[in-house]
Amino acid sequence: MVSIQGIIKNGVVEPLEPIEGQEGQKVTIALTEKKQEDDRVMTNSDWEQLNQLLEECQMDIPIDDLAHQHDHLNI
Repeated sequence: MVSIQGIIKNGVVEPLEPIEGQEGQKVTIALTEKKQEDDRVMTNSDWEQLNQLLEECQMDIPIDDLAHQHDHLNI
């Protein structure tokens, strides 16, 4: 089974990417509900809020390479 994304225009499903198959081949189309929030684009304000949250949650620790020493951290 192959899954691709598409859009509906004037009642016709149009794929958003090329489809491999034979001309005239029958296919089954299953429509899924997609939340409108999924299409939302991050605004500058959203990025500023995220950066502010990251700064507020930042911790000063005495380890230079936390990725390498993560299992030795005792806070």
